[in-house]
Amino acid sequence: MASIHPPTKARLRTVGLALLVLWTGFGFGREVLRAAIAWHGRATYRTVTILWRFDTVQTERLQRCLDAATAVMPAGSTVALFDPEDDFLRWRWTAYFLPAYDVAASKDIEVAKARYVVASGRQRPPSGTRVLGGRGCGVYQLR
Repeated sequence: MASIHPPTKARLRTVGLALLVLWTGFGFGREVLRAAIAWHGRATYRTVTILWRFDTVQTERLQRCLDAATAVMPAGSTVALFDPEDDFLRWRWTAYFLPAYDVAASKDIEVAKARYVVASGRQRPPSGTRVLGGRGCGVYQLR
């Protein structure tokens, strides 16, 4: 009959190290999988504007929308941003990408002077004629 030996320190270290390596590998694999899924879904992911950075999908989408809008709107005109959420940072990004225009926020008093409305989402403003636009971006003329 074989005798059962109590575990030695060397054996406990080996088992502990093996468990640590397995746990680390599992955690790394899980993080890589999550990153890959997030990378593939980045085009449709909507993040809060406080997390926007240059050269991200959200800012590039907004910049493409506004670049197309500048072909229709004369420089120096007042432009209103249609944003039902009234997001301050989205208005700031819009003003940054349109330096030649006066960009009014949704609840700003300057909206009354605006001749054009830019809608960068799927919703459209309640009034105005669509001048330019595609999926997710539109320019509307108010008067």
